[in-house]
Amino acid sequence: MRLKLRNSEVGVDDFGRSSSSSYLRGEINPSLARLRHLNYLDLSMNYFGGMSIPTFLGSIKKLKYLNLSGACFHGGLTSDRKPLKIALSRFI
Repeated sequence: MRLKLRNSEVGVDDFGRSSSSSYLRGEINPSLARLRHLNYLDLSMNYFGGMSIPTFLGSIKKLKYLNLSGACFHGGLTSDRKPLKIALSRFI
């Protein structure tokens, strides 16, 4: 199952910050981990305000692809499973 929540309406203000009003923000509900067949998750280009990457993302068993680029997360993701392709580049 693929979940594509990428913000496609990204703009940048004069200070290099995302100026989109349509981005996702706030906390990600841990119930997302209950999606047993989730293998692709794209949260890129949203605004999570520098919060830590939720630890439960590393426990989604079938997740093979995770895109958090430009989503303003802080920190890393731990997982005892491999391989997991993760895109974490910063939005500048």
